[in-house]
Amino acid sequence: MHCTYKSHHYADASLQETGLQGWQQSYTQTGRGAFTGAISRFDLGGISLIEERLNVAVAQETCPPEGKLLLIFSETRRIDGNVSAHRGIVHTGGNEIQLATETGHRSLVILADLSKLPDFGCHKAPPIFALQNSDDVETSAFWVESVLRSAPDLIRHNPDDVPILSAIIEDRVSDVCSAFFSAGSRQGLNQTYSSRLVRRAMILADELVFEPLTVTRLTHELGVPDHVLRTAFLQCTGVSTYTWLRKRRLKRARWQILRAKAEGRRVAEIAMENGFFHLGRFAAYYSETFGETPVETLRL
Repeated sequence: MHCTYKSHHYADASLQETGLQGWQQSYTQTGRGAFTGAISRFDLGGISLIEERLNVAVAQETCPPEGKLLLIFSETRRIDGNVSAHRGIVHTGGNEIQLATETGHRSLVILADLSKLPDFGCHKAPPIFALQNSDDVETSAFWVESVLRSAPDLIRHNPDDVPILSAIIEDRVSDVCSAFFSAGSRQGLNQTYSSRLVRRAMILADELVFEPLTVTRLTHELGVPDHVLRTAFLQCTGVSTYTWLRKRRLKRARWQILRAKAEGRRVAEIAMENGFFHLGRFAAYYSETFGETPVETLRL
């Protein structure tokens, strides 16, 4: 069996969002300070173990590939507008979810082809459901972490053990899901009104990316009062509508500044193109969010 282990470090949330091949993701940094993150992935055929780390708060839209089952261990508190205290989440691929991570976030994931789990009744399961906190969940999370840590040595010194490990992981996923799939033991995390509203707002923001977009314009287009949209964004992303719009414009400006030298563009031009007409204020917002000035980014 062919297996691989890869670990990558990222200095920008927009780069880390591309770190999982086949996933559709968008990360917007909502916390303050220089971003550092990492993704480690151990692939064993139809089973993968993944660890993701983020040092600052990030609002995520993420959609894993179809035909997959994800067993996620993390301390994410906001999932599709739900405030969750659950340590474990089961998520079937092809379903987009919104996550709001906090400072120092870490998640551990078992990613399995559904074809490897013929007994999993995905037709009966909600797209996302929470696992009740228990010793089994904590033990599984610790086990995934320990396997990831030992993966490089395993590949180097004991490659013949990889098929056995893959079978063990399949059994563990089946056991964990079966234990919490009985009637009354699972809790579906349904999309909230807030998550549906925020998703509509994000789609609209993408459609109007080249137009000046204000909170007033957004609420008018969506037909909701300002306080309703603000509450929805706070529940789903951890920040207000106004802050999210600004962070989104800063994210786009940062991408353009990173390419500015090759394209012969100036920071002032990029700032104004993204709706920042007071350059001193733009520099202050930028430094607060990314931990460096626009000029320092330009020099990278």
